[in-house]
Amino acid sequence: MLPKGFDTTDSEKVRQYLQDHWNDKDPSMGDKYFEIYSLAKSLGMNIHGLDISNEEYLASSQSATFGKRNRQWTEIIRDRLENDQNSKVVVFCGGSHSGYYPAKDRANNMLEDLGYQSSCARYFGGDNNFSILDEEKLIQDLIKSGDQKSDFMVEFRSPRRPADYIISPGDSIVVK
Repeated sequence: MLPKGFDTTDSEKVRQYLQDHWNDKDPSMGDKYFEIYSLAKSLGMNIHGLDISNEEYLASSQSATFGKRNRQWTEIIRDRLENDQNSKVVVFCGGSHSGYYPAKDRANNMLEDLGYQSSCARYFGGDNNFSILDEEKLIQDLIKSGDQKSDFMVEFRSPRRPADYIISPGDSIVVK
């Protein structure tokens, strides 16, 4: 996630920022996020930072910054939608910032309270043995059937719906 006001037109600054802020978790994480940024640019998407500044993030506890971050994201997205009612907004974020779990301070829930409809997709990382929901089991079965080696997307049906869709690349994803 890039902070609000970050110069997203300078690809090298974006790459450096992502590496500086993510590689401590995984040495390739910054590059993976940069690939997502590069793909979005190649598709002609306008890219904007949504997050609070690093100084704000480090000055408070994680629980205090969580709600603040989601409120800021909500305000920025709302402003974009109000300025261009035909626009569509895609936010790539961690699962704790969006979804339909009981917490109401998630960005998509706050946007819905303001009258903006949204859809949440949960990315399911392949054919590992993680299947707490019926939909994740269905994704695993599709991947293991071998009938199709392309992306899968399944609509959620269960009452524990954390998202509208679950998406899995199966074995077809290639990380360079």
